[in-house]
Amino acid sequence: MSNPPGDPPDSPGGPPAEHGGAPAGPVARSPEAEARHRRRLWRRRRRIIGLVVFVGVVVALGVIVANAVGGGDDNSDSAEQRTTTSAAVTTTTLPPAGPYKVTDGINVRAGPGSTFPVLGQIELGNTVTVVCVVDGESVNGPGGATTKWLRIGVLGPPSYVTAAYVATGADVTNPAVIGPCPPA
Repeated sequence: MSNPPGDPPDSPGGPPAEHGGAPAGPVARSPEAEARHRRRLWRRRRRIIGLVVFVGVVVALGVIVANAVGGGDDNSDSAEQRTTTSAAVTTTTLPPAGPYKVTDGINVRAGPGSTFPVLGQIELGNTVTVVCVVDGESVNGPGGATTKWLRIGVLGPPSYVTAAYVATGADVTNPAVIGPCPPA
């Protein structure tokens, strides 16, 4: 684009300042006006950053909920397998049996046996929410040997503790109270 006739080659174009046009350089502001301008810019930046963080948190929570509810696998083969399996087998899911006290410090394991990796520990006196019971490796406890392992927690990866150190009483052998774990 060419400059209008009479304008020097490097001028920004438009009428000169003496004829009512905008000044060619940056706008001079009073210190108070400059401070207000900076505050407005910071507020605008904070709002944008806040919005980005909010959207990120909402998306992360959506992903977590979708994985917890849907199993986190959108593969069509898995979806077909789940549909076929659930259509062929009708199971009754018992609610968690409830909290039971731990009678000694115990390891939480990834499976029903002492050879499975330790996921964490539960201290003496704490309670665990028992979901179901499964037979596993035999453990000697204060009440004798038992092969019963309790799946604990409702969310998260499967976690197991031996029934030898959880005060379940006769509930551990009563499937109406603590149901058997479904096959893996």
